[in-house]
Formats: sequence, structure tokens, C-alpha cells
Amino acid sequence: MGIKLKKSCLCELESLNKIYGSACKYFKSIDPDPQGTPPEKCITQGCLPSNGKIENYRILSIYLDNTIIGYCDYYLSYPDEKTVYISFLYIDELYRNNGYAAQVVQEIFGTVRELGYKRVRLTVSLKNWNGLNFWVKQGFNTIIKVDAETNYGIDKYGALEIEKNLLY
Repeated sequence: MGIKLKKSCLCELESLNKIYGSACKYFKSIDPDPQGTPPEKCITQGCLPSNGKIENYRILSIYLDNTIIGYCDYYLSYPDEKTVYISFLYIDELYRNNGYAAQVVQEIFGTVRELGYKRVRLTVSLKNWNGLNFWVKQGFNTIIKVDAETNYGIDKYGALEIEKNLLY
């Protein structure tokens, strides 16, 4: 059974907020101060980088049949003209480990490749071992940046910015 991606809209807010709440709990277990933009703001204003343009922002609801099982967002032409930045991808816990997230990523790759983009980039917490493992399996094998506090500790922050080249 395959998934479908659809541009998110305010009419989906109840489902998206439920997923967002689940994501917040999950990410809070990894990072005491998780960064995340609520779905309503994503839909109405976008989750934009500095000097970002709303027309470069995409938020997509992930459907399995008629049920929203997650959502993702990405930004075109960031941090450069040929790169796409995925800022959020979350599949509801009930639907994980079925390959749906990998299907979403492959669909994003196909879409942005057709638009002429050469790379996809994202940031993943060093404490999010499942996420890091997932992204490496999707071909994100180039470390762009390590962002971490000076001293290691269970309550300290650390993340990798990683990239996949779409040319091969």
C-alpha cells in the first residue's frame, strides 16, 4: 500500500496538530528544547529561513488511504540555489516501520530532481539514533556541519547537518 503527499491545508489542522503533539513528545525525549513550528503557522506563514520566501516553502500531509499519518516540510533553494532543505518529517508512531517515510523521501527526491535541484540537506540530532540511521539509509552520506556544545553530556545539544547528492 503506497502513500500520497498532498499540500497541507487548514482543513487538516486537527489531524496535523495531533501528529505535531506526538512529534513534540518524541523530540523532547531527544532534545530538552526541541525546535518545531506548529502546523497552523507552517500552513499560513511557512517555516522560513532568514530572508526566506513563502513561494519556496512546501508543507505536505502524508496520506495512507484517507488517513493522515504524518507530514513533512522542505524549503527550495536553501542554503544555495541547487539545494533543498528538509526541515521536518514525522510519521505517526502507529504507522512507523512500514517503509512510509522512505517512500516520502523518495517522492521528494523525484520531485525536486525534476525541478533541477542537485542536493537535499537536513539536520538530525546526534541523540536521534533512529533518525540518523534512517537518513543514512536514504543516502545522506555527506556531513556538512557538526553543531554541538563544547562538553558532552546527556543534557547537551549535538546535531549533524547532512546532505545527499541527487546526481547519483
